Amino acid sequence: MGDTAAPDLTRSARRRVLSYGATTAVLAVLTVASQPGVAAWQGSVHLHTLMEALATLLALLVGLMGLVQYAALPLHSCGQR
Repeated sequence: MGDTAAPDLTRSARRRVLSYGATTAVLAVLTVASQPGVAAWQGSVHLHTLMEALATLLALLVGLMGLVQYAALPLHSCGQR
């Protein structure tokens, strides 16, 4: 009936698919490696505080990037973005 062959991907789409696959594989390996008994490490109050501070800075950076992207949108004639 219809042609069910996969469409040809552009070079950038192929790279994006490969990067998604590589990221998934790395995260899967890290998940398995971090299971109890495989990697035994002890955290501390200082490590927790450092990780909280880094997470906060990352959230601020992402928020600022979103605001910059929104501010860069062109204005339409009706005054809305």
